Amino acid sequence: LGVSSLPGFKVAAPVELDRIAPLSESAFVKSWGTAALARQPQVTLQVLAPAELTFAVTPLIPQRKVRQELLLKVGRHAFEWALYAEVSTSGSPAFQHDVTLAPHFRADDVSVTEDEAERLVSWTQAEQRLSLFLRDSTTGIQNLVLEGRDAVPADGRLPIPTHWFADAESTEFSLRVTHDPSWHVEVLDDQQVPLGAADAGGAIPDQSELVLGKFRADPKSVLLDVRLTPHQPAGRAAAWSQVTLNPGDAWSWRHVERLLDEGQITARIFWPTTWASSGSMTLSPTLKELARRPLPDGIELTVQSLPDIRGPRDVLFESQPAAPTTDPMTSRNPNPIRLTPPTSLDVAERTHHWLIAEDLQTWLPTSLLSGLHPLDDAKTLPDRLPHAPATAAKWLLTPNTSELELTQPEPAGAPPFPKLLWMDTTVWVTDGAITQGRTWLLLQPYGLREFVLDRPDEVHW
Repeated sequence: LGVSSLPGFKVAAPVELDRIAPLSESAFVKSWGTAALARQPQVTLQVLAPAELTFAVTPLIPQRKVRQELLLKVGRHAFEWALYAEVSTSGSPAFQHDVTLAPHFRADDVSVTEDEAERLVSWTQAEQRLSLFLRDSTTGIQNLVLEGRDAVPADGRLPIPTHWFADAESTEFSLRVTHDPSWHVEVLDDQQVPLGAADAGGAIPDQSELVLGKFRADPKSVLLDVRLTPHQPAGRAAAWSQVTLNPGDAWSWRHVERLLDEGQITARIFWPTTWASSGSMTLSPTLKELARRPLPDGIELTVQSLPDIRGPRDVLFESQPAAPTTDPMTSRNPNPIRLTPPTSLDVAERTHHWLIAEDLQTWLPTSLLSGLHPLDDAKTLPDRLPHAPATAAKWLLTPNTSELELTQPEPAGAPPFPKLLWMDTTVWVTDGAITQGRTWLLLQPYGLREFVLDRPDEVHW
């Protein structure tokens, strides 16, 4: 007797051993002579006596080999992940793939492709188990992508299994990690031994996150442990801004942002475009730059303190913008100059002082003159801040002033220069009608001199 089954199933020998005798497959085929067999038998035996035989028929388990790479992107409050897997199936057709997800992971999107064609029909997810049902059976190579987004766990631990696919041999597993600078990230093996990155990490151009690196799991390791420890953010800062007008009407802007917290900290500083486009940034030896992220109106700079290096934690910004445009008729600049210096973000306490050269005192708004007083001791300034001698500078203590406006005064001995403003107005005329007009105000240093109404021609006064 020879017994065969459909493809994908396996037949086991019957258990009634007292009524059968073993028979080799070659002997069975030989007994058929020259007749061709429709299918090679899986079990061959000799029946010694009439009997009812019981055969066990079981489906064959496909043989799978999997290469996996997990991309983990850790943000401030949530993390995104994407698993890329190359699944090679042989031995028996596969109609589905079963995946065991890591704790805290939940898939939001799944795709399966083979020969550049979509092969996935549907997928289900229950607790940590994900089942992918294929459009057709496969005995080839498929590329699977699983993606999701979840909240960072409260304990900051993300256990990552190295074997995600059931009934599969994992030939390679690698983990690539990027993270927000607010986190200190470590990757440990299943023995809680820190792993070194196979690829060097660093900043990503024009992005705020950092590359921790790529980690390869040992074939015998069943788990990797990602640990997230929040960096202490900067809580206190002090800032100094210096404005001078050098000979030849060349501006010089300097600003020092000093981080005052102890211990290792991470800070974000906004660097306005007006400073960055024509200036530079220098860190003190106690700091290192982590990332730069472009913004519509500037750059978000992330810095971190270096352990075991003592000294002030200063960031020096220098800028030399173009000279102000001067009105050739009056030898003055009619447009005010607005200065918005760099500033620390997310700090709870920050003081800011403006250091204005004495010859620019007349450029200041009248409302700020009352807070202006001479600089008594230049030694109180940060060492990294180039500054004018104490006799040629004034302190302007304006902790709540984030922006300073400078307006060039009238040249000495020149006649008063009128400033012309206008606004759209609604005018009531004597007959009770309403008309739209334009009001012109001619302003001079000694007050209002003229009031002129530009009226429509058809209006009678």
